[in-house]
Amino acid sequence: MKVPLPTVIHVEHLPPASRRRLRGIAAHQAAIAPTVAAPLPRAAPLALAGLAVVVAAAAAPALQRLDPGRLGALAALAVVLAAAAAVARAVGRLRLAARLPLPPGRYVIGAYVVDATTPLVTVVPIARTRPTVERRWGRAALRFDSEVGACRVAVPAAHLERVLAWMHGDVVAYAAALAAGDRATAGQLDPLAEARDPDGTVIGVPGPARGRLGLALARWR
Repeated sequence: MKVPLPTVIHVEHLPPASRRRLRGIAAHQAAIAPTVAAPLPRAAPLALAGLAVVVAAAAAPALQRLDPGRLGALAALAVVLAAAAAVARAVGRLRLAARLPLPPGRYVIGAYVVDATTPLVTVVPIARTRPTVERRWGRAALRFDSEVGACRVAVPAAHLERVLAWMHGDVVAYAAALAAGDRATAGQLDPLAEARDPDGTVIGVPGPARGRLGLALARWR
């Protein structure tokens, strides 16, 4: 058995078994828990959207009064568009949270790093990354560079050494399990183990988006 290649899969195509496994891992109800969990802030986008709407409601009329001409109208439009963008971002974050089986964020799970900050979920074996430690202003993060991009996972600085030891242990145990053909142990350290074929490729399922597209194409024909 060899280390699987990085996986990029749309959230709608995650198999049910993988959804249940990820949900259980995030809830600490599975055999393995995240070594590091760095979820995206929940309240920040909503708070910024609300603040943007309030500012736009107050600023747009004021700008038009200060300059009733074209410049005032353009400035007011810019403020309104900025508020609309903030609202759209907040709504997008809520929709993403509803679709993912775990809170949007970045994770180290077993021998893998998981980026679930967009509908395209990236799951990469740590053995196929170039991990580096970043320390800035008393904060720490693990950066994983791979062929599918970079993933930066924030880590509490006080727990960094412990996290590195846990991560190293999981990567070594995973490599040993693969070398011995021990699928049970390797599967415990792989968040998408249930969805892999014998070659290690993740097999997704048709999602709602694909189904609607197929129906539309059938009707078109």
